Amino acid sequence: MKSLVPLPLNRAVAVLLFVYFLSGAQCQHDEMEENRADCSDDALYACAYPSELRNLRFTKSLQELEEMCRKFHEGLRCINEYAARCLKPHQRAHFNTLYSGTSMVMHDLCTPGPYQTEFLKHVACMSNVTDQYEHCARVYQDSVNGAMSETYSEGDKRIQKICCSLSEYLSCSKSVVRATCGEESETFAGGVLDKMSSSIKEAHCNNFTSTTCGRGSLRFISHYLIVFVLFLQLFY
Repeated sequence: MKSLVPLPLNRAVAVLLFVYFLSGAQCQHDEMEENRADCSDDALYACAYPSELRNLRFTKSLQELEEMCRKFHEGLRCINEYAARCLKPHQRAHFNTLYSGTSMVMHDLCTPGPYQTEFLKHVACMSNVTDQYEHCARVYQDSVNGAMSETYSEGDKRIQKICCSLSEYLSCSKSVVRATCGEESETFAGGVLDKMSSSIKEAHCNNFTSTTCGRGSLRFISHYLIVFVLFLQLFY
């Protein structure tokens, strides 16, 4: 399978592609009209990461946040149109369920109020640790491309690796914020991450605890880290 997420990795794209992978839509010839150009991987990528968005990498002010929110909503409409064209009804329903956590966070961030104010309070510091975020994300990059090409005798094995790696990624991201910006910013960023990933964890990861994952699965992180990645690079 070809690489779908070029560097520099964009977290919003990672979120969308991961949801798409878990929905079972990717590479299902009987479920998707692959011969249609508007149902290609490139079409989905164009929705999630339009060229205009790449110039808005660091969001530090209300004005920049408002522009980012506008682009996000445009992208979401594009994705919904893609799903209507290319996915079966049960796939669209699953997609929407998995994406609900992200949608809720975006609604709160893009609506004037305490949550948006809190975000703007912390984002200035968090935007200074992009390199550390990128370290975690590069592992994800390798794993997306590697894990999707692997063959597993048991379907649950891939999901287990995804879920165990999700926990590791969240821990990594929170540690980055704590080390640079302090406990208060870590609490806020952790809340955002947990809310965004909640729908995926509830749908797929409840059976995989820290005990289930164990130390052995951590050896595979560099190769199988398909995680729900926050779009930190867009906002921080």
